[in-house]
Amino acid sequence: MQNSAKAPRANTQKVQKSPKATIGDGRSYTWPESLFPLRDWLRKHGVDVGALKSERQALWLAKRLGHQGKKMPHRLAPLFPDLLKVQRTLCPVKTALPQGRPLAPTKERGTFGPASPVRSVSIAAYLAEKAAAQDGGSHG
Repeated sequence: MQNSAKAPRANTQKVQKSPKATIGDGRSYTWPESLFPLRDWLRKHGVDVGALKSERQALWLAKRLGHQGKKMPHRLAPLFPDLLKVQRTLCPVKTALPQGRPLAPTKERGTFGPASPVRSVSIAAYLAEKAAAQDGGSHG
């Protein structure tokens, strides 16, 4: 026995794909402020950062251009920590020395000087002692 009633068909209208994203339509990757140094580094190396569509693309390009290895995180893993790690390597923060601080280490930082007081030795006295020891100490 065949069932003469057919199941209703699903909506078969074609879903129109949206056109590819362009730089000006606002669908590119939005860089967080904490990653601006990495964005600028990529821009200096010839990357059109406005054309990047995802964190994954940004991380992939940064790793390749910066020679930071080939392994990418799992596709479901968050990429922001890896972007920060690559940024720390490629864009080190240059800190200036605070004004008024000495460059040489001081006692507060852990250099405590000699363990005991150092006596000063006169070269003339040392040579006289050495000569006296050689003259009087010869066994013959």
